[in-house]
Amino acid sequence: ESEKQGLCVLCDHAPVSENPASQEGAQLVLDERGKLPITGLGSLDEGLQVGFKNPVENRGLGAPGTVERFAWGREGRHGDRACARLVLARLFPHMSVERNLRYGMPRSGQVVGFADVVDLLGIGHLLHRRPAALSGGEEQRVAIGRALLGSPTLLLMDEPLASLDQARKDEVLPFLAKLPRELRIPILYVSHTLEEVLKLADTLVRMEEGRVVDSGTVQEVSARTDVGRLAGSVLNTHVAGHEEDYGLTRLEFSGRELRVPRLDLPPGTAVRLQIHPHEVILARTAPAGTSVQNILPATVTRVDEVEERVLVRLDVGAPLTALISRRAAAQLALRPGDGIHALVKAHSIARRRIAPHA
Repeated sequence: ESEKQGLCVLCDHAPVSENPASQEGAQLVLDERGKLPITGLGSLDEGLQVGFKNPVENRGLGAPGTVERFAWGREGRHGDRACARLVLARLFPHMSVERNLRYGMPRSGQVVGFADVVDLLGIGHLLHRRPAALSGGEEQRVAIGRALLGSPTLLLMDEPLASLDQARKDEVLPFLAKLPRELRIPILYVSHTLEEVLKLADTLVRMEEGRVVDSGTVQEVSARTDVGRLAGSVLNTHVAGHEEDYGLTRLEFSGRELRVPRLDLPPGTAVRLQIHPHEVILARTAPAGTSVQNILPATVTRVDEVEERVLVRLDVGAPLTALISRRAAAQLALRPGDGIHALVKAHSIARRRIAPHA
């Protein structure tokens, strides 16, 4: 939708070092009318150019995927509002956090307040520190705050967490998830990490060899993807309760329940999870006396041959896919409209593919 705010994630199957877009310096360039080709942004400054990735050997910033080339449009003129703002975790070492945050704030047209950004990112206690005294996660939050205080129309994030360890990523991700909803600034976010996609994305753009091949909601794109890390079904659920004695959590969606490994989340928390097609077992009748904890009544919506296997698309109250052998498909004789049961082991769903989602 042209008026929709949110976080759009660009995701490629290839790792950063193997991604042609990374190696060749792929760019987004405004057209001759001065419009960035992303729905809803309208007219930006003519000639604005965003270099998403330099060749690996020329980056020189020590963080994979960091952007070195960026033209700010007319931002250099006092009083102009930035059209787009790039997040760079590169702070002035001789300035305090507060001075870093205030650097580059427009003299007029300020859309995001200083206090609001400080509160949102939880960095009030850091204002008098120098960058050398910050952790990696704190430094990244300050960098995000500095970008926001430029009051941009669009915030650009190119793998902003790539240089952080898992603990620091866990520190920053909740703040990133709040940005588009609380500040209503759209975010274009480049990532190769499934966890970040599940936690953050409102819209997903799937790329292969530097070209866009699909876009839509996370659920839509995942359901249409046959291979790679994005393949499978993404379900929006919420925590219905916990079974402490068994180390399980019950997730509810569309009147159905799924049991997954115990999550340290309170009931009611929105959770997004991914189920790979090869983790789904199909049965014509509901089995009795089985160890499988999740047995979901389903309807077959489509059957496609994928190389030597068959991809079966199902409706379980949400889209679900199963990848089975051609022999199994012949035995089951599946046709669109057939009733079937989808079986998913509780512990086959890895924790890294389960994430709270606002």
